[in-house]
Amino acid sequence: MVKRKVEWKTYLAIGIITFIFFLSGILTGLFISKAKVDTLVEQVNQLGINLRETETIMLFMSLYGKDACDMLYEQLDALNNESEEIRKDVAFYETTKRVEDPSYIATKKNYMSIMLMHWLYQEKANKECQINSTIILFFYSNKYCEICKDQGTVLTYMKQKYADKIVIFTFDVDLDVRMINYLGKLYGFEVRENPVLIIRNTKYEKFLSRNDIEKILCDIGTIC
Repeated sequence: MVKRKVEWKTYLAIGIITFIFFLSGILTGLFISKAKVDTLVEQVNQLGINLRETETIMLFMSLYGKDACDMLYEQLDALNNESEEIRKDVAFYETTKRVEDPSYIATKKNYMSIMLMHWLYQEKANKECQINSTIILFFYSNKYCEICKDQGTVLTYMKQKYADKIVIFTFDVDLDVRMINYLGKLYGFEVRENPVLIIRNTKYEKFLSRNDIEKILCDIGTIC
């Protein structure tokens, strides 16, 4: 009888300890998730400030022409590096499956709007200052496109390998951002099972491997 009583108490203690660890794991996960969102908010807000500085330089260039190109190149290079870090953070955060967090969605919409402006500035700079960087637009969906995550991984690798030779802008079609929807109509696509990439205004509605993208970049003279 005493032995059974001891065993019962032991099992109860183990159960309580297991529950405490389980609960602390959930609370820790929630805390980390909130901390990540808070960090992302700060990063996106700073990116917005830097984008406004870019806008000022663009206006300066409209008055002084190509004399402002060197300053614009430096600004865009810094902006591209900052945007790339946020892009990787967003990709990592979405692997935690907490993408329905309202504060995260609001922050991501703000980030998408900034990326749209950044892309337009980069296009204008490429034309007016002959900046030789290839722009890649990557449209993805977390709801419908499983392979989009793999495409994002490939693009991260390509950016690390080719640095300032390519500039990548990623757009989540699930967010229902008006300009992103318009681009879908403009280029004639809808993201479902496959990602969509626009490379030098050419549309690819499929997953592109490293070799695929390198061949495209070589054909258009970016890396060859």
